[in-house]
Amino acid sequence: MNRRVAHPQTLHTGFLECTAMKSHTLTRLAFSKNEAAEQIGVSLAAIDKLIADREIRTFTVGRRRLISAAALADFITAREAAEQGAA
Repeated sequence: MNRRVAHPQTLHTGFLECTAMKSHTLTRLAFSKNEAAEQIGVSLAAIDKLIADREIRTFTVGRRRLISAAALADFITAREAAEQGAA
C-alpha cells in the first residue's frame, strides 16, 4: 500500500530516516504475516514455517509480529543465490 505525501516532512522510524517531498510515494517498511505471505506469493502456513526455521527475520511492536520489507528482500535474495549455486 503506497501513500501520497501532500507536504514535505521528515519521517523518523528509529532505524531509517527519509525525507518525503510532495508527489513522492512512501513504500511500506513492514508487513503482518498475512501481508508478507501475499507480498511473496506463499501461504500463511509457509510464512509460519519460514519464521520457525529462521529463514525470515521478524520483530515485534507491542503484541504484533511484523516482517520488514528488507527481511523479505533478504529471504528472496538468499533463495535465488541458493538456487543459482545448485544449478
